[in-house]
Amino acid sequence: MLEILDTFSITEKIITGLGVTGGISLICWCRKIIASWLKRRINRTRHLLRPHQSFPRHTLQFARLVRQQRQLILRNKRLHAEIAQLNLQFSQKNKQTGDDQLAVLLFAAKQQAFTAAQVAHSIKWNPQFTELIISQCLQAQTIRAAYNYLRPTLYSLTNHGRAFLLEQGLLPRR
Repeated sequence: MLEILDTFSITEKIITGLGVTGGISLICWCRKIIASWLKRRINRTRHLLRPHQSFPRHTLQFARLVRQQRQLILRNKRLHAEIAQLNLQFSQKNKQTGDDQLAVLLFAAKQQAFTAAQVAHSIKWNPQFTELIISQCLQAQTIRAAYNYLRPTLYSLTNHGRAFLLEQGLLPRR
């Protein structure tokens, strides 16, 4: 019985050896054909690839960059919304300040020279707020200041201020 097993295993080894040898010889015989087929296949698809496709998208670095991009896009959207809100607040403040400056200019048109206290008393404003509005008018060069260390500063309307009031239709032409 031992002899039968030995012949069976020997036969099996011979057949296996011949199969492997035959497979290897077949691959060696066809290797030139396989190499030329692969070369044609690569040359056909090479022009379709773009440089960014040569980097694998599944790498950790690419995932990190995509995550950073999403965070930056969200942050950018938030900043745009914040800028729009600030612009709205600024325009509302400028509109209110413009009305306040207009009130000072109308007061100045009625007076030859005036002080900040006279404006505050006449329009019923806080003196500090009146000083702020007058300084904005000074920066816009619609009024001028005459400083005196003995008396309060006197303000008067400039030609630019008069032209502004005429454009607005708030001063009579005659």
